Amino acid sequence: MKLSVWAKQQGICYRTAWRMGKDKRLPVPVEQLPTGTVIVHAEAAQPDGVALYYTRAPRQESTRSDP
Repeated sequence: MKLSVWAKQQGICYRTAWRMGKDKRLPVPVEQLPTGTVIVHAEAAQPDGVALYYTRAPRQESTRSDP
Protein backbone atom coordinates (compact mmCIF):
# COMPACT_ATOMS: atom_id res chain seq x y z
CA MET A 1 0.00 0.00 0.00
CA LYS A 2 1.07 3.56 -0.51
CA LEU A 3 2.84 5.34 2.32
CA SER A 4 0.09 7.97 2.52
CA VAL A 5 -2.58 5.30 3.09
CA TRP A 6 -0.46 3.53 5.71
CA ALA A 7 0.26 6.79 7.53
CA LYS A 8 -3.43 7.66 7.66
CA GLN A 9 -4.24 4.20 9.10
CA GLN A 10 -1.57 4.68 11.75
CA GLY A 11 -2.84 8.15 12.65
CA ILE A 12 0.37 9.96 11.75
CA CYS A 13 1.14 12.67 9.23
CA TYR A 14 2.40 11.55 5.81
CA ARG A 15 5.46 13.77 6.17
CA THR A 16 6.36 12.14 9.50
CA ALA A 17 6.01 8.68 7.97
CA TRP A 18 8.12 9.76 5.02
CA ARG A 19 10.89 11.00 7.31
CA MET A 20 10.76 7.82 9.37
CA GLY A 21 11.04 5.76 6.19
CA LYS A 22 13.97 7.81 4.98
CA ASP A 23 15.73 7.27 8.33
CA LYS A 24 14.83 3.55 8.23
CA ARG A 25 12.81 3.86 11.47
CA LEU A 26 9.47 2.52 10.20
CA PRO A 27 8.28 -0.69 11.88
CA VAL A 28 7.40 -2.18 8.47
CA PRO A 29 9.46 -2.79 5.31
CA VAL A 30 9.22 -0.10 2.61
CA GLU A 31 10.51 0.34 -0.91
CA GLN A 32 10.67 3.29 -3.24
CA LEU A 33 9.71 2.68 -6.86
CA PRO A 34 11.61 4.33 -9.73
CA THR A 35 8.66 6.73 -10.06
CA GLY A 36 9.25 7.93 -6.49
CA THR A 37 6.18 6.25 -4.99
CA VAL A 38 6.88 4.75 -1.56
CA ILE A 39 5.25 1.35 -1.02
CA VAL A 40 4.76 -0.09 2.48
CA HIS A 41 4.80 -3.88 2.77
CA ALA A 42 2.41 -4.26 5.68
CA GLU A 43 -0.36 -6.77 6.09
CA ALA A 44 -3.80 -5.26 6.15
CA ALA A 45 -5.31 -5.49 9.60
CA GLN A 46 -8.05 -8.09 9.75
CA PRO A 47 -10.86 -7.35 12.17
CA ASP A 48 -11.24 -10.04 14.82
CA GLY A 49 -14.99 -9.64 15.00
CA VAL A 50 -14.81 -8.18 18.50
CA ALA A 51 -16.25 -4.81 19.33
CA LEU A 52 -16.38 -3.03 22.64
CA TYR A 53 -19.02 -0.50 23.51
CA TYR A 54 -19.13 1.46 26.73
CA THR A 55 -21.56 4.09 27.81
CA ARG A 56 -22.12 5.74 31.10
CA ALA A 57 -25.56 6.91 32.08
CA PRO A 58 -25.74 10.37 33.61
CA ARG A 59 -25.93 10.41 37.38
CA GLN A 60 -29.45 11.01 38.60
CA GLU A 61 -30.52 12.27 41.95
CA SER A 62 -31.81 9.63 44.28
CA THR A 63 -35.57 9.68 44.88
CA ARG A 64 -35.33 7.75 48.12
CA SER A 65 -35.09 9.58 51.41
CA ASP A 66 -32.10 8.85 53.61
CA PRO A 67 -32.80 8.68 57.38
